[in-house]
Amino acid sequence: MEKCIVAVDVGGTNIASGLVKLDGTVIFRGKRPTCAGTGVNSILERIMSAVEEGLQEAKKLKLEPIGIGMGIPGVQDSLGGLSYSASNLDPGWINIKVPAIVGERFGLPAEMDNDVRCHALGEKLFGAGQGVENIILITLGTGIGSGIFLDGKMFYGSGSCGGEVGHITVMEDGPRCSCGNLGCVEALCGAPGISRRAREAIALGAESRIVQLVAGDLSQITPKVIYDAAVLDDELAQRIMDDTGKYIGIAMAGAVNIINPELLIVGGGVAAAGEMLIGKIRQEIKKRAMNKAGSQVRVVAAQLGEDAGLIGAAMLIPTRRID
Repeated sequence: MEKCIVAVDVGGTNIASGLVKLDGTVIFRGKRPTCAGTGVNSILERIMSAVEEGLQEAKKLKLEPIGIGMGIPGVQDSLGGLSYSASNLDPGWINIKVPAIVGERFGLPAEMDNDVRCHALGEKLFGAGQGVENIILITLGTGIGSGIFLDGKMFYGSGSCGGEVGHITVMEDGPRCSCGNLGCVEALCGAPGISRRAREAIALGAESRIVQLVAGDLSQITPKVIYDAAVLDDELAQRIMDDTGKYIGIAMAGAVNIINPELLIVGGGVAAAGEMLIGKIRQEIKKRAMNKAGSQVRVVAAQLGEDAGLIGAAMLIPTRRID
């Protein structure tokens, strides 16, 4: 029987699941609401349900599941199998031994990593990062996360908390971030921060097609709406997109100076703006990073889309359990 891995990518809104072959091919996809805030046991049961669905599908397809790989948001001791916290899942999600719980239920090897590190692993093995040893991947969505490879190996740090580039300060006394700091790049350039900057500018009297695109309901402003207005040559929207790229580029220039990567991969929903955003990030890095590091790094879009997390989660099994 051909082997496969059950993969689960847990987000604050949805739990994506699937079956992935050892060559990175996704052959089944499922999705269910996370139901965040309903309690740790409730969310764990939804993860179990996603795994069960994958196992049933593997049986139908006559495939042999060899393990369960999971991408979990939040702060984790990924190698030790302990999820320290995931506040966007539930306030009570503290020190949860997710792989042990899931592995015991299904009698299969189970591995876990931070969801963005799973995205990075997927892109490293099968996407934009193939053949590259030193990589920073950032995902731009509700928050800004990252996965970092140094000399071909995932970087974790002494407490498995390394790589939080979204919490680099880029504006002294800027807006309050969810981490408690002021002026983090995530506070400015996560999706809520981008939308907030547009609402604030309009409230102060700026004219913009954004208002027409949301039929006057400013609560409906999203990064996609701002991008659409920028494409229509809207001055405010273009300025917000430029500032978003600038702030991210400032943060990434610092990371480039420290890590000296060959590649910066930009993914996530906000990155759908493409070169309008990525081009500005690239420009700002060239402007601010030290000459050699800044001139070496390539800034590219992620290639695997929504499958990156599933593929990376699945690959935790063969990369950590070589037997």
